Amino acid sequence: MGGTLNTTPELLKEGAGLLKEELLLGTEALRAAQALRQALQDTVAGRGTGAALSALEAVLGRLREFHRRLDGFLARAGAERLTAFFAAQPPSSLRTGALALLPRTASQQHALRRELQAAQALLEQGKAFVDFHVNIMNQTVASDTYTKPGDEAPELLRGRKMFDANV
Repeated sequence: MGGTLNTTPELLKEGAGLLKEELLLGTEALRAAQALRQALQDTVAGRGTGAALSALEAVLGRLREFHRRLDGFLARAGAERLTAFFAAQPPSSLRTGALALLPRTASQQHALRRELQAAQALLEQGKAFVDFHVNIMNQTVASDTYTKPGDEAPELLRGRKMFDANV
């Protein structure tokens, strides 16, 4: 962003309020992501995941709105990140407390990313499981040789079904 950082008591209080809100929303998002991952692990056929997914989507929507407001605050303050903003403030107990909480927000964001990646992996496993069973029910035709997914088959399909008894 360049330019000088603004260091008024009002901006410091607003920045501290935004940091507190980020921690609260982050905690809520992390819990919602954990609930979704748990629902994906524990349920059969995806039952119960709809409510967990809706709760996570609602929190992520509020986080998106929060980050728009945070970007506006940082533009007014002349800082690229909250860390830079708080580091530029004159010494005070509010500044010290905020600087102590900033690593917690980073840790929280990292944990949220891990939870979302775990949920994504579970969704992909579930999709592969469903695809496998759909192929069996549809009596998918097999090729003469095995080819890795995404590769072109070296030969035309031989016209026999995967589980023909007359192989």
